[in-house]
Amino acid sequence: MGELTYPTLLTLLGDAELTVQEQALNLLRNLSANKGLVQAEVLDKLFQGCGNALGPIIEQQLKSPFAEIVTQTLYVCVNIATGNSKHKLLLMNNAGIISRVLALLVIRTNTKFLRLLLLIVNLFGGSRTSWRSSVSRPCGA
Repeated sequence: MGELTYPTLLTLLGDAELTVQEQALNLLRNLSANKGLVQAEVLDKLFQGCGNALGPIIEQQLKSPFAEIVTQTLYVCVNIATGNSKHKLLLMNNAGIISRVLALLVIRTNTKFLRLLLLIVNLFGGSRTSWRSSVSRPCGA
């Protein structure tokens, strides 16, 4: 993150302007995605840069009444959940994040439902490939 520092990103995530928050979440989403490095290395850099602020920020953004903020935050969660156990624990050990994810499952809008399912699969299951192959097999096969 050459010019934009992690402290600045954290500040933008709490900005009063929703469009600024959404763009900051989009950046966080991209930073948490694998871009050629091992996913654990990418997330380690993100966790190191954000410190302990990442969990509370994710929790707060999942509570937003604005759909795009929640959507971008879910993408961040899905990307974090593809990491190793340490990364997954950031989400799983935060009761606020888990309770909000469960609440969003009840709402079950089509746009969020797939992201929530991917998050759950990434947190508790194997790879997407193994999950997709097990879903596509007929029962009892």
